Amino acid sequence: MASDGATPLRPQPTRSPRRVVRLERGDIVAAAVASFNLGELDSLTMRRLAHMLDVSPMALYAHISDKDELLDEVLAHVLAGIDLPSRKLKWQNWMAEFAAQLHRVLCDHPVLLTRYLQRPVGVRPAVVRMEAALDVLNRAGFCDEECVDIYGSLVAVTLGFTALEVSRRGGRAPRPNRSIVGVDEGHEGFWPAYFSTLPSAEFPHLARVRPDLALFASQSNFSRVVSNLLAAHHAPRGKGGPKSAKAT
Repeated sequence: MASDGATPLRPQPTRSPRRVVRLERGDIVAAAVASFNLGELDSLTMRRLAHMLDVSPMALYAHISDKDELLDEVLAHVLAGIDLPSRKLKWQNWMAEFAAQLHRVLCDHPVLLTRYLQRPVGVRPAVVRMEAALDVLNRAGFCDEECVDIYGSLVAVTLGFTALEVSRRGGRAPRPNRSIVGVDEGHEGFWPAYFSTLPSAEFPHLARVRPDLALFASQSNFSRVVSNLLAAHHAPRGKGGPKSAKAT
């Protein structure tokens, strides 16, 4: 103890400085992709990502503006890993497989579906895939306007079916409705049974056809709707190649 009775000051612990890391954009994207592969992208925050890379959160913003931009990078990575359908396929089969590829990826990774639904996707791999689809349609003989119409309709149907399927996967557990039809809602056969109980005078079509709403978002129904959509378009006879509506 000091002679004047004052308590000596204890030395303050020194914090070890953060390790200096040479951070590049590719490092950030790679960490996000790794999180995506582990199924953790949906819960990933910029702070947690910074901790993974052993840097301060502010260090990330020198390379990535926000999580949305990061999701675009992950989406680009995923789309770049999908091989386009074989050019040996007929145009209808090529487009059907093209839609099925997107449907499978977005069903498996709902966080990427959310990004697709928020705004048009313009990452380079998506643009490359769109260009390939338009080329297949153009070579089949469709004019430019028809190519855009077919492509747009196909993507809209794909995203709609995917959103419905994904939302139902995460829906609430079936609630009992046995007092109505003897079958729990959400179980196979509920909707046809329910519609059969409706008064036919008021709901003649529903009481007669008894649609199964549970199948509206099924894989088989998706494939059938895509096939019907493509079958409604008939490529002009003759050689394919770039055409515009004004030239036809």
